[in-house]
Amino acid sequence: MDQRGLAGGCPLGSLASDLSESDPVARVQLAGAFAQWEGLIRDGLVQMQERGELTADADPVDLAVAMLAAVQGGCCSARCVAIPLRCGSRSTR
Repeated sequence: MDQRGLAGGCPLGSLASDLSESDPVARVQLAGAFAQWEGLIRDGLVQMQERGELTADADPVDLAVAMLAAVQGGCCSARCVAIPLRCGSRSTR
């Protein structure tokens, strides 16, 4: 919880924001964590494609990057406008 009573945002995104410029070791570890998260999304999209739930011409790699960016941007903007949103869960608003 912050001083406004909001528990929100993405812990990984917050760490990246706080440490990536000042701590090269943390930056490498954070990049690895984001790559792992992106890989899980990509793998899920590939499985969807194999089941015919995603078109064959969709690019799972590009979609995974876009989806991860959307999640991170959503968590950031929700925090900026004071919506109590925790990464990976729905708003309690």
